[in-house]
Amino acid sequence: MSTLLRPTGSLPPSVYWRRRLVVLVVLVAVVALAVVVVQKIGGGPTAPKDKPAAGATSTPSETPSAGVPICTKDVLATKLEANGSEFAAGAEPAFTVTMTNTSKVPCLVDVSHETRVVTVTSGPARVWGSGDCVKSSKPKTLLVGAGKSEASTLTWDRTRSEEGCPRTGVVAKAGTYRASATVLGVASKEIVFRLK
Repeated sequence: MSTLLRPTGSLPPSVYWRRRLVVLVVLVAVVALAVVVVQKIGGGPTAPKDKPAAGATSTPSETPSAGVPICTKDVLATKLEANGSEFAAGAEPAFTVTMTNTSKVPCLVDVSHETRVVTVTSGPARVWGSGDCVKSSKPKTLLVGAGKSEASTLTWDRTRSEEGCPRTGVVAKAGTYRASATVLGVASKEIVFRLK
């Protein structure tokens, strides 16, 4: 016990006290991180439910196991933006899909390739879909805070695709295209861009 309060060794006591302080700070940080992780995955207290007023929008459906609501179509808003309106030959358009939880409680969204899709069209023809050539898609659940937004970016390599990916390597021609995004079937407004 005496060496704990009065360190002995070849170095000055201040060195040993600094080491102990660093270990203590690291230990506190690890415990705090563990608490945050447990709360994020649903182990923490759940937010109180608001009673809906007359004419109020609905809230997400409740999952019985975790107690964290799953976002439903009626509480999501989807927005699509491109990193430009004209793309030079060889430049790949990048699309940012932003989904917003319009409810008053946090909820979970599956943002796998099947539930978050960007589609590019030219006239009536479907040119590309972000989920067309994905071999397997594992569910990717994201916690979106009440009134908060989450964004992800998908890049199109200018190659045409079809559902199931029966053919590959056909490059889209220069021209005007339209793109739209859906998250859980909730569609964004179309955007127009041009390939050169």
